[in-house]
Amino acid sequence: MQRDRIIFKSRKPFEETPSYDEWNIYEDYIKEDDIVYDLGAHTGWMSEYFCQVSKHVHAFEPVPSFFEQLKDYTKEFSNIDYHKIALSDKDDSETIVEGQRGVYALGSYMKEKGLPFPDFVKVDIEGFESLFFKTVDFILEKGKTFFFIEMHTWFPSFKFVQEGGFDWNSLKKHPYTVKKFNWKDPDRIWEEPITLGMDDDFNPQKNETFSYLFIPKNI
Repeated sequence: MQRDRIIFKSRKPFEETPSYDEWNIYEDYIKEDDIVYDLGAHTGWMSEYFCQVSKHVHAFEPVPSFFEQLKDYTKEFSNIDYHKIALSDKDDSETIVEGQRGVYALGSYMKEKGLPFPDFVKVDIEGFESLFFKTVDFILEKGKTFFFIEMHTWFPSFKFVQEGGFDWNSLKKHPYTVKKFNWKDPDRIWEEPITLGMDDDFNPQKNETFSYLFIPKNI
């Protein structure tokens, strides 16, 4: 799909960003027949784009006010399903996230709802990626799904491996190339990516802001 056919209601991200960044990643790696999971869909302006460049979008957003805006913002698209849930490392009906009671592990939720296997997963879930990734070996081991993850290790919800969070070094056992993009708010100018190797430490440090791109090797 050509970029000049894309509709943006509130902004034109390709024109506004001065460096290679997540919009370029979406353009480069999402295909027209892909199933996209938007984890942390917020008010829907990325889901709006995903609907126009992929086959189907599954948008996950637990915050009630954002969830309603997400549905309204993407209401003209028929290729999107909405999931008002928070994702973590287990199914727990008592945990409260963003005012909502209950969290899910992605695998059990996919099975319960009969969701298709994703081709591309965007993850921006406010620190909970450090727990969420403990549950997705069933996707990572296949080496067929792209992941883009926005990381803010200063969020209170972020758990380092010493605190029971995901051991990012375990990615080394899966068939992926891992690229790290460093950037800083508010300008969001991205540095050239670093391709991590087997001798590198994949675990983030405190007070970091960056993005990971996992490029599968089995496609």
